Amino acid sequence: MPGLGRPQRPAQDQGGDESALLYELSARDGQTLVSLTARHDMTGIAVAKHLKILEDAGLIVSRRRGREKLHYLNPVPIRLVHDRWVSMYQPQP
Repeated sequence: MPGLGRPQRPAQDQGGDESALLYELSARDGQTLVSLTARHDMTGIAVAKHLKILEDAGLIVSRRRGREKLHYLNPVPIRLVHDRWVSMYQPQP
């Protein structure tokens, strides 16, 4: 139907794979695509697409080391969101 835009995934599924990759990088930072693919039930292409989404959002950074590309969690934007939300519910003096 025109004007309805792109169909959305169910709410409980949105960002599930990206969240899993963020948790994986928080547990063990500096992983390659191969190591991340081995720990998840996704193809390398799917993991690469999710990593690209996370990198475009600024949540991870990637660095080349020789032939490998290592992926690292960028905690700064996550911390900023955390602080903003927590401050909304803290008692004001």
